[in-house]
Amino acid sequence: MLTDQGTVYLSRDKGESWRKLHANMRETGMGVADEGQTDVGHIKRMYQSPVDSSLIVFIGSTGINWITE
Repeated sequence: MLTDQGTVYLSRDKGESWRKLHANMRETGMGVADEGQTDVGHIKRMYQSPVDSSLIVFIGSTGINWITE
């Protein structure tokens, strides 16, 4: 789930419980950030890949993007 504030949450039990993914996404984003970049921003958009329906794409506000199954 993507909130209006750009925070991503994951549920593996059909919505019974949720885990905020900010720390994980920040860590992986900083691993690919440009030298001197100190913030990965927030997620602007989340969508299902048009090429592979098992993939979810997250578009970030600072040019860093993520992809996951």
